[in-house]
Amino acid sequence: MSRAAAEAAARYQRTFHGRADQISQVRREVASYLAGCPAADEAVLIASELAANSVSHRAGPDPGPGDR
Repeated sequence: MSRAAAEAAARYQRTFHGRADQISQVRREVASYLAGCPAADEAVLIASELAANSVSHRAGPDPGPGDR
């Protein structure tokens, strides 16, 4: 990976709702963004674990119908 590509990858930012149905979306987004990167599989696994932990440890009430 070139230095420019590595710097661009380091700046990727996206916000997801704290719901279980968003975990697969996190995996798809990270896999798509890092396509061709030798460490993409590991990054997808890490992002998926972080997303799952965020959902399972999230504070507050369940999202209402308007948040889905």
